[in-house]
Amino acid sequence: MLRAAGWTQQRIGDALGMTQQAVSQAFSQPNKAVEEMVAEILDRPLYDLFPDRYTPGGTRMVKTVRFQRIRKRVQGNTKPGAAA
Repeated sequence: MLRAAGWTQQRIGDALGMTQQAVSQAFSQPNKAVEEMVAEILDRPLYDLFPDRYTPGGTRMVKTVRFQRIRKRVQGNTKPGAAA
């Protein structure tokens, strides 16, 4: 679907400032920025593309994995790679 719209994972990554690999992972691990961009590119509701992540009303049902890790670091006030 993305290629038909003239987009690749690499192009989405470039537009969002992330790697192609990060975009690819977003299809198996939630990433709100990627999900929203894909929905915009394809002109489809988030629920149609990611029914396990959004309600028909557009409410997000899952959290983004990356932000969960960041939130834990902030709450624990640790740096990446630091012993907890």
